[in-house]
Amino acid sequence: MPPIGANDLRSGSFYLSESLRAQQADSLQHPAGLSVDRGAVRWKNGCAQCHGEAPGNLRGALARLPRVDKRGAVINLEAQVNQCVTQRLSQSPWGYESAEMLEITSLLVTYLAGLRREIALDEPTRGALVNGESLYRRRIGQLNLSCSDCHDRLYGRTLLNEVISQGHSHAYPVYRLEWQSMGSLHRRFRSCLSGIRAQLQPQGSADFLALELYLAWRGQDLSLEIPGLRR
Repeated sequence: MPPIGANDLRSGSFYLSESLRAQQADSLQHPAGLSVDRGAVRWKNGCAQCHGEAPGNLRGALARLPRVDKRGAVINLEAQVNQCVTQRLSQSPWGYESAEMLEITSLLVTYLAGLRREIALDEPTRGALVNGESLYRRRIGQLNLSCSDCHDRLYGRTLLNEVISQGHSHAYPVYRLEWQSMGSLHRRFRSCLSGIRAQLQPQGSADFLALELYLAWRGQDLSLEIPGLRR
């Protein structure tokens, strides 16, 4: 099945209740606000020495993530942050779900709201996209399901008490009511794998990164609305 056409793309917030959409749009009510505020403190105490008082000048570079480097490796936001953490701050890499990572990424993505991703289509990126799409369409797990089965074919239908979305990644990191916390896209990948009873992969795995790149390309016609709020 081909990717969803640009005119048919729907954000995950499209499937939220009216009250949750309003809460996501209100920075004073959005539960991600605390994480963003803490990220601003972390920025001031570390990142600002290289990048200035606020991350606004990084908007263009952030919109081009995830990207593929000259070695063919996919670099996402967390990997980019960890390059600074290890090379500039001389610290050990931050874990995807660590307070440090979630707070600084929550802050960074607020500067992307309203923009669209800019995925370069050079040869290394095309190769990684082929891999990511293959993973997206591959049936796995005891339930023998793929991402495409739910998010291309069944979106808009109800699964238990939740409406199936189109599975876009443009709102991550998100605050999920299910988690009662902020969480990364790779945490959501693991939740999906668990739901279809498939073997879990570690966050930051090559497969997860390729899938993240494909999802970014697949939904690049949607405006970013991050950090998001989801059920």
